[in-house]
Parts: sequence; C-alpha cells; structure tokens
Amino acid sequence: MSKILVASFCFAGAELYCPDEGSWYGVDGKSTSWNGDGWTVNGGGGVHGKTSFNLLGGYVEFDVDNSGSKWGVNNNFYTISPDHAYTNYNDYCDGQGPDASSPLGIYCMEMDIYEANGAQNLATTWHNWFNHNGDCDQGGCGADANVGGRFHVKAEFGSDGWMHTYFNGNEINSFNPYPSDAARDNVKNTMSSVGVTFASTQWTGWVPGPGNVKGDLDNSQFSITNMRVSGSVVFGPEPPKCAPAPAPQPAPSPSPSPTPTEPCGCSWTQQYGCDDDDGSRCYVYCCKDDHCDCSWTQKWGCGNEDGTYCYSQCCSGLGSNGTEVAV
Repeated sequence: MSKILVASFCFAGAELYCPDEGSWYGVDGKSTSWNGDGWTVNGGGGVHGKTSFNLLGGYVEFDVDNSGSKWGVNNNFYTISPDHAYTNYNDYCDGQGPDASSPLGIYCMEMDIYEANGAQNLATTWHNWFNHNGDCDQGGCGADANVGGRFHVKAEFGSDGWMHTYFNGNEINSFNPYPSDAARDNVKNTMSSVGVTFASTQWTGWVPGPGNVKGDLDNSQFSITNMRVSGSVVFGPEPPKCAPAPAPQPAPSPSPSPTPTEPCGCSWTQQYGCDDDDGSRCYVYCCKDDHCDCSWTQKWGCGNEDGTYCYSQCCSGLGSNGTEVAV
C-alpha cells in the first residue's frame, strides 16, 4: 500500500511506537536486562525485534551508552529484513547470510545504523547485495564517525529509500563507496514489501577501524534507551504506542498591580486638628510640618482644597494661584 507524504519524514498511517520488553526476543536471556524503553547487554548476546516496520518517511531513534564496552568489541543497532514475521532465531537473516550468524544461511538486506568499536569510533553501513561485486555489497557502503560513550542516534528513511543517519544531530554521510541509486531503490522496495525489524547485539570478530580483533567481551556492557519508532507495522505484533506529549500549559496571567493608595487619609484633621499627638505614623504624615512638601503650589496653586493638613500648611495665607496674600 502506498503512503502519501504529508511532511518531511512523516507519512499518513504512521504511528509513533515505544517497543517494550514484550516486543523483543533475547538472544541470551542471561546477558540482557530490560530498562522499560530499552535494554542493557552484558557480555555476548543481544535482542531481536518481533515486529517488522515500513519506515519510509519515518525513523527510529534511541540513546546509546557504550562507555562500558571494551576496545575490540562490537556493540550495535541494525535492521534486517526477513520475508515473514520474526518468531525465533531460525528466522534470522542478514547481509552476510551463511558467512555470519544466520542459522539457516538466509541472506537479506541489512542496514547497520551503527556498529561501534567499544566506546570509540563507529560506522553506519548499507548492505544491499549478497556478493562482493562492489556498491553496497557484503562489504557494504560505510561511513565512519569518531563518536562513543553516550550519544543520541536517529536514522530517518526518506520516501525514496535513502537512510539519513544522525549522531548527536550531525548526519554521517561520507560513504565509501557511496550508495548508488540502485542501492537506494533496493531499500525502498524492501521496505515497502517486507519492512525491517531491529537487532542490537554485542560480539567480537570485527569492529570498525582495526577490523578483525577480539576485545574483552565478557566485561563489556552497553545500553539502548528511549527508543522511538515512527512507521507502520508490516509483520508481527503491534508494539505499544508512545504516550502523547503533555499539552503545553498557557503562561499564567500576571497579577494586577495593586492600586496605589495614600498612606493615610488626613480628612480627620478638619474635625479634630493636630493638637493630640498620639505618635502614630498617620499623625506624623498628616500633622508634622516637615512632612509637607509645598513645591506643588508653585505649579498648581491652591485652588482645589482637599481638606488635608498639608493643604492648610501649604496654602494658609496663599491665594488660589499659590501666591502670598497680604493680610
């Protein structure tokens, strides 16, 4: 079924999945532990997904911590494309077929989103052809990066089949050899027909950089967390969908500023005067001479009597224009 693009790397019918423990098979249950949205592998072993996805116009992303993996040990995350639902390890296939770990010697497209040498350099690699004739064959079209430790990975698949792989937001695309149009079309056709399922393992025998070396596998550890898959299910069970992000809350309205008020109302001075000094703040405000600043009379005069003590202090003996009146 064709998908209609509605935006870059997003297509109609795509869902955002957060695969949980029930979405995976463990290669070695003793070596793999689950952390809710990912896994940790200690020593040799790993996991394989039960679900195949069409990722055209979608992506897979996750966080890696391989700071505990040793030099000469391959820790990784990649896709394979069996032509039916993955139900057990006999369904495993990859770009090396019988030359690697496929128990039944089955070849299929393999897209290595990342393979790392311990916590050091890594590679992202396409394997489309099951020969050694060049292009993205069993040797692969690979691009290297000096990334390790803790990092974020996102592999986006364009509607044309091209895989764009980002490490900490930076695309790695210095492929040698560079994937051909035929390799790109092979990704598109495979994705459309059988999709891809995921695998993530740790082993020895080959690593990016030094090649065929074997490190301290028994004491190596790496983790995948925060995995998200944007795509549609082709084979296998539908994994849990990611919970929607909480809706943004509107910013609270600012509290209204309080209306300024006069510290003390002084109208009582009209009735009671200022003979009885009670020592209060309002007595000082309303009745002390040094409280009253009379400069306002020079501009406004004394035409609007407000009944306050300061008015009487400032305007006694002055005319309505603030000038002194002879008596």
